[in-house]
Amino acid sequence: HNRNLTDEMIRALSERGGIAGLNYYAPFLDADPTHPENCRSTVELIAKHAAHYKQVGGAQMIALGSDFDGIDGPHQLENAAFLPLLADALRKEGFTEWNSSPYLPIDTLGFGSLYAFAQDPAMRELGREGMDFAYYLLAVHSQQGIFASSSGRTYIKEQFGNWSNCPSGLSWIGYGYGVPGHAGKGITSYCLSDYEPPKEFAQWFSIPRGKEMICQTTQGNDGYVDLYTYKTADYMMTSANDFHPGEPGHQENPFQLTFNAVAQLWVTHPGERVLFGAARPSYWAGNGTLPKVNQYKAFAGLIYDIAPEHPVDFTHLYLPSMEFDRCEVEGKWAFVQLGSAYAAVYCSNGMRMQDFGSNKDRECIAEGRRCIWLVRAAQADEFATFEDFKAAMRGAALDADAEGRRYRFVDPVYGELRCQWGETLYVNDAPMQYSGFDNYGKLTMQEK
Repeated sequence: HNRNLTDEMIRALSERGGIAGLNYYAPFLDADPTHPENCRSTVELIAKHAAHYKQVGGAQMIALGSDFDGIDGPHQLENAAFLPLLADALRKEGFTEWNSSPYLPIDTLGFGSLYAFAQDPAMRELGREGMDFAYYLLAVHSQQGIFASSSGRTYIKEQFGNWSNCPSGLSWIGYGYGVPGHAGKGITSYCLSDYEPPKEFAQWFSIPRGKEMICQTTQGNDGYVDLYTYKTADYMMTSANDFHPGEPGHQENPFQLTFNAVAQLWVTHPGERVLFGAARPSYWAGNGTLPKVNQYKAFAGLIYDIAPEHPVDFTHLYLPSMEFDRCEVEGKWAFVQLGSAYAAVYCSNGMRMQDFGSNKDRECIAEGRRCIWLVRAAQADEFATFEDFKAAMRGAALDADAEGRRYRFVDPVYGELRCQWGETLYVNDAPMQYSGFDNYGKLTMQEK
């Protein structure tokens, strides 16, 4: 409809901290505005519009405008008493935050308040279900209570401030994992209520040594994002697989490797060259151009293809060397060790560690618009020593063709891993299946 906001308007409104109220008028919601008599106003259509707003501008900008006093024609939400129908439609639509550290606490503020103060039993139950799902996300996508995973919207203050972010405080209140400090939004109504998070989720916060957890989920409108999480006692690797590769990004972080609150790795294409600017995406938060990401267990490959008109012609790795026991960067390889955990990072274009400024010894830069990054995490139960791990990675068969946008890596444990632009990742000739899951997904814990 010509009175609906365009995507450009939604982004501009979001970037300035504004909100937009969803209107329930049928011609604004349905696909035939020239024949309003054929249009419908249903909770399912409202949920789809809300999901689109979230994907383009973020959940923080969505409000319910309704326009009860100004619209005519039939509409399913006749008054506020029908809101439980909309809540159910949003849940079925997969209207969830994609593991967003700044916004999950806002969700718990809403769900917790609904559970604590709603008089209607159905609305109170929806609040409980929302809180349960939020705690499921915290349990599965946290490493020892530190909620630092791939994310649909991130900010530098959360990426670099995981000792004090709100989700880790919520985890500590609910299960004793995380940080017993600044919990921020969402805790007051929760703590004043009789809500208790499901006890069975506690097992996902801490994985026993010798075991591995794998979770695959699909979240958002029309299968918006396919998530993969692999977690062990020492680390967690998470990714958004084949998420709009080559397209302009916003504040998405489609790959993350987390050891603890400060020892973390991620790769991005900066949205701007200014280190602490105001752009979204910024230098560290989000991607100017989204990569093709594919993960299998503790392996992930990222292929970048940056448009020639983009002002930033490099990608970079966040590698805080001072947070690891050992860190070595040479040529195309970087290796780190923290206790009994290791990680290897390969870059087709080579990388150099930044040696001055605020990113000194924590940023590895790779020049070039087409680039391939490969990341492999491991533990001492796979490779007895750090030296064994380095030798195995360097000695593995590897062909990474950045211009051809393809790679092949023969992992000493997993076997052949190959991928190219436009296709999925193949593991020993078997294609990986990332899509078709629900919000809770397929979750398994097994021996390594």
